[in-house]
Amino acid sequence: MPWKSANLAFGSAVHGALQTFHEKLMEGQKPTADEIARLFVSDWHAQLVDEIRFKDGDDANSLRLMGEALVRLYVEGHQDIRVVAVESGFQIPLADPTTGEVRGPDLKGFFDLILAGDTIVELKTSAKAYDQGTLARHIQLTSYRYAYAQLFKRDATLKVTALLKQRKPRVETYEAIRTKEDDAWFVHLAVEANRGIEAGIFPPSPSFLCGDCEYADHCRKWRGPASTDRQPDNRAHQLAAAPAAAAA
Repeated sequence: MPWKSANLAFGSAVHGALQTFHEKLMEGQKPTADEIARLFVSDWHAQLVDEIRFKDGDDANSLRLMGEALVRLYVEGHQDIRVVAVESGFQIPLADPTTGEVRGPDLKGFFDLILAGDTIVELKTSAKAYDQGTLARHIQLTSYRYAYAQLFKRDATLKVTALLKQRKPRVETYEAIRTKEDDAWFVHLAVEANRGIEAGIFPPSPSFLCGDCEYADHCRKWRGPASTDRQPDNRAHQLAAAPAAAAA
C-alpha cells in the first residue's frame, strides 16, 4: 500500500479500541472511558508509522483529540449493552431466499457487533450524519441481514452506530429496514459482481470515496482491458471496483 488515508487510519484505531471495549463487556468487566481512550491513542500512534495523508485541515493531533472524545462518548453511553458476539465471522452459500437455489460461491464476512435480541450493529466513523437514503443504499447492511437469517433462521434488527467527527463530536444510532425481497436482490447482485471478478473485469467506479483511495491515480490512467500492461496489477482495479463487489 503506497499510503493510507487519515480516514482509514482513524477508523481502524477507533474500531480496535471499541472492539476491546465490547470484548471486556462480554467478560463481565466494565472498562472506563479513560481506559478505552488510552487504547485508541496507542493504536492511533501505531497507525502513524505508515504514510498517512491528511485533508480538510486535519493533522495527527487534531484527529487524536477527536478520536479520544468520540471513544469516551461511546463508552460512557454503552456500558449497559448486552454483547453476544464481537467480530464474529461467517461463511454461507449464496442462495436465493425465495427459492432456495444456490446461486454462487460462499459469502464470507464478519459482524462487527451482535447484541441481545438479534441486533446487528455496524460501527462507523463519519463526518456526516446518516440519512434514510444512505441507509437504504447500504449494501453491507443487506448482506448482514441475509447472512444472519441464513445462519440462525431469524430476522435481525439492523443498526448503524456512527461516531460523528464534527465540531461537537456526537454518537448516533440509526435503524435500517430490510425485507426478504432485499435479501434476494442482494444475492443476485453478489453473484453478478463475482462473475465480473472471475472474468477480470474491474472498471473504475468514481465516487466521493476516491479522495481516500490510494489507487485513484491508477483508475484515472485506466483505458480498458487492453491497457493492463500500463497498470501495476489487477488488485488495484479490484479494490477500486464497483462498491457492490466490495460489499459482497
